[in-house]
Amino acid sequence: MNEPNKIPKPTEEQKDYATKLWNSDTERLISAQNRILNYIFILNTGGLVATTTSLSKASYDCYFISSFICFILGTLLIVLHATFFYYTWQERFKNTKNLFEGLLGGKIPYKDFYDQIQKRKWFYGIAHYLALGSAFFLILGVISGAISLLK
Repeated sequence: MNEPNKIPKPTEEQKDYATKLWNSDTERLISAQNRILNYIFILNTGGLVATTTSLSKASYDCYFISSFICFILGTLLIVLHATFFYYTWQERFKNTKNLFEGLLGGKIPYKDFYDQIQKRKWFYGIAHYLALGSAFFLILGVISGAISLLK
């Protein structure tokens, strides 16, 4: 018979589930960190396009100015996206780590672990729209820059 205050140890199946969840969140955190490096590449490419556009003209028309503004807005949105995505996963990772350690350390029963995992919310929607906005401004900036070049 179980002691009243003793938390039952998780079964092997429950430990496997917790370990898979832990590995998944770890991989996603590393992925978020790698995305930041990818965004730096995108930012540099946008800067190159803006610089190339400005070198081709002696005077700056409204298309050039709108192209430049679009690249600035696109860069700002992609930086916000990377930041939001990273910190969202950082927080989720910490939460998973605490739950995982509590389960394997015998501090919380599996049912509480599972319930807490199911209650977690994922707020990727905002980051998704920031990335779409950045892509929109990139395309608009390229079109404006092309019109400016062709005039």
